[in-house]
Amino acid sequence: MAWNRKNGSPWLAYVIAALLPVCAALLRLKLQGVLGLNSPFLTFYPAVILAALLAGLPGGLLATGLSGSLAWRLWVEPAGTPSAANGAHLLETALFLISCSMISAVTALLLRARARACEAEAKTRLTAQREQASIQRERNFLRQVIDAFPSAVFVKDRQGTLVLVNRAMAKFHGTEVENLEGKRVCDFGLVPDDLASRFSDEDREIFSDPKVLHSAATIRDAGGNAHSFETDKSPLYNEDGSCDKLLVVTTDVTERKQAEEALHENRELLNSIITGTPDAIYVKDTAGKYLLFNRAAQKITGKSGGEVLGRDDSEIFSPQEALAMVREDRSVMGTRSVETFENTLTDALGRKRVFLNTKGPLYDDHGTLTGTFGISRDISEQKQVEQEFRHLNDELDKRVAERTAQLEAANREVESFSYSVSHDLRSPLRHINSYAAILMEELGPGVSAEGKDSLERICKASNKMGRLIDDLLELARTSRLPLSEEQIDLSRLATICGLMLKQTEKSRRVEFLIADGLQVLGDKTLLRLVVENLLDNAWKYTVGESVARIEVGSEVRDGRQVFFVSDNGTGFDMAYREKLFSPFQRLHGAEFEGNGIGLATVKRAVERHGGTIWAEGEVGNGATFYFTLGRDEVGVHRPLRQQNG
Repeated sequence: MAWNRKNGSPWLAYVIAALLPVCAALLRLKLQGVLGLNSPFLTFYPAVILAALLAGLPGGLLATGLSGSLAWRLWVEPAGTPSAANGAHLLETALFLISCSMISAVTALLLRARARACEAEAKTRLTAQREQASIQRERNFLRQVIDAFPSAVFVKDRQGTLVLVNRAMAKFHGTEVENLEGKRVCDFGLVPDDLASRFSDEDREIFSDPKVLHSAATIRDAGGNAHSFETDKSPLYNEDGSCDKLLVVTTDVTERKQAEEALHENRELLNSIITGTPDAIYVKDTAGKYLLFNRAAQKITGKSGGEVLGRDDSEIFSPQEALAMVREDRSVMGTRSVETFENTLTDALGRKRVFLNTKGPLYDDHGTLTGTFGISRDISEQKQVEQEFRHLNDELDKRVAERTAQLEAANREVESFSYSVSHDLRSPLRHINSYAAILMEELGPGVSAEGKDSLERICKASNKMGRLIDDLLELARTSRLPLSEEQIDLSRLATICGLMLKQTEKSRRVEFLIADGLQVLGDKTLLRLVVENLLDNAWKYTVGESVARIEVGSEVRDGRQVFFVSDNGTGFDMAYREKLFSPFQRLHGAEFEGNGIGLATVKRAVERHGGTIWAEGEVGNGATFYFTLGRDEVGVHRPLRQQNG
């Protein structure tokens, strides 16, 4: 093969061409013992041929010259002196030079012809490659185009073999494109037999009479879900005008079908509602002509749909009633909003009925006003009931006013009676105390121990009776006092009350734990009664403790702030907790002072604030009283403020 001058230096080829005769000379020297001086050019022919193949005509001529010179010098001249050289040697040398030159020329021509053939072959191959690449690009483009379709697109031949399938079809059937192309649809069982037979009939119809055929079918996907498809089959023509393939383009219309079915169901439902509702429903165009008049409206007016549709109010109602209806429609179209009206119409029986009309504008898809709709409800009976209700309310207001006046008068009488009873009861008690004191003073030492004890009991009983009267008056006043709400600091009230209790019995050791920041909204007088009575109760029932402990605080229960007063005193039996807040009910004996009015007063004051009160305790382990004040705010725990005494 000739040296490729495009890939290497030609000088290297010429050097090799020059070295080849040298190699041939060396080979001839090796054969000297066999050939002697005969055939001096035998080994140089291959060298010239190789040089011509390697370096072309210049290389062949170079090798020819060098070979002739070497052969002449090494084998021709030694055969005899130049004067003795004969014509045979010259002829042999001339023939060698001529034949080698011709061999070089022929070899060069052959190499050039071969190079041209290779170039032509390369061009042909390049052209084929370009055409193949172009075909591949077109196929890739076609693949991208059909793969861009969201629904199945495929091409099949007369035998039903799938020639081209897009990705959507393969995905629909749960496989890959490569698994479908080159095979028939029936080979996979992708569609039922009856549907496959119908598709085959359609294909034969198109091949026999080429045309675009539109059809519809329902096919299940790989997951078993049914899909509705619309299919367009088109013939594909060859260059000679023959048709042997079909292009099938499908469109998945499942969602559209479902939407159409849902729309149809909604329309049916709407028609059922419009037909079945007892209210009159109607639609008018901008000219006031009726487009819809439901069954209830027909029943009210006594006119059928055929008598009403296409007509306006002036042809259906009296002039005065029609004028009112037209005014309502104009108002709605003017304001472009839904409005409510009340008017009176004459029904089919000639009765005057009151209707509540709700009317609004109607628009088309472009937002243009096309008319009005209306819903009319017969409220005649409601109006009659409202009139009777107003009459009853007036009568009830009158009765309430009378009862209120009577109650106020009774309250004034009760208050007057309370003060009168208080004064009348206190006067004999003062007399009893005075006479007992006089007897003690006048008789002096002459009174026996038994008499002195009796006089002291009389004084104590009268004092107790006085306190009972005060408590009863306080209980009655708690129910009558008007509430005056203000911000109250329960912590401060409890602190003051605790200090006052300590002053009454300075010898007792009592710890008051009062939380800071107990702020409430309420009546100051009533809340002072609550705090004083609860702390007094705790003070009283902790008298037997060496170190009494009374705590005032709050906690959160079920999102509400709950206040409490607890102690470590005598406690009580929970079985009797319902009696704690009843007047004159006491759970302990005479060893503890009291008349059973204090906790009843507390309960009434708490209830006046909309709250509740309850107690928890255990005999010998103290008691805790909880109360709320009708507020839903969540309280915040505050640090305890300790008072030692």
